[in-house]
Amino acid sequence: MLIGLVLGGFIGIVSVFLVQLMKSRHIDLDYLEDELGMPILALIPSFDKSILNRMKKSNDEKDKFVTLHTDNTGISESYRLLNTKLSHLDFKDKTIMITSCEENTGKTTIVANLAITMALNDKNVLLIDCDLRKGELSKMLNVFHNTLGLTDFLEKGGSPAVYNKLLKKINIIPSGGLRENSSILLSSDRMKSIFEKINTSAYDYVIIDTPPVTRVVDTLVLGQYVKNAILIVRPNTSIKDAVIGGIQDMRHAQIKILGVIANAT
Repeated sequence: MLIGLVLGGFIGIVSVFLVQLMKSRHIDLDYLEDELGMPILALIPSFDKSILNRMKKSNDEKDKFVTLHTDNTGISESYRLLNTKLSHLDFKDKTIMITSCEENTGKTTIVANLAITMALNDKNVLLIDCDLRKGELSKMLNVFHNTLGLTDFLEKGGSPAVYNKLLKKINIIPSGGLRENSSILLSSDRMKSIFEKINTSAYDYVIIDTPPVTRVVDTLVLGQYVKNAILIVRPNTSIKDAVIGGIQDMRHAQIKILGVIANAT
């Protein structure tokens, strides 16, 4: 009994210590606001099981996007609030990079659902999939396989291929394939010229999906042309040191972080 009591107490103390250690490793929203001066633009709730099942099992392409569901969970309202806050911000050409500091933050899902929310609010949106290592946005919108895209333009010239998807007011330049030399392509003169070749005045917003800023240099390279960014964090997943490092890197590259979206809260 004595050994059991000692072991039980020891395991309990270790468990509490490990839980607190994990909490201290993860980013805290109060720390982002108070210590780093990052405004929180939106809190996106976690998807419940019914939403996840509908997204996975439905044959309807539109069911992959929660902002097209009949929603009583507050998710669509969170996106509408985010859209309203963005409309009040003053930034040149309405061009925004959306990035994160780690994988698995739900960044690309947020990009797609934000574009849908804007389109439902009668805004013309252009999406550019600049994640040339994974192309998740292109896959999500079903314009990845056998589709001309950004890599074709960057490697061969011509005009960027633009596709209309999901809703009338959503257009996308897909990745056009995956490339290991993505940073070289994105730093080319052709990438610089893309904003001249595209009539950005035809769109209310141009949203650029980029890889995590601490994984590859691509986002910092794009900072030569696009100076406004939104950072996605996942409070119970995003590691504090990685987020701080990503913010510092973006600031050194003179990229203005408009704010933070906390996902799966």
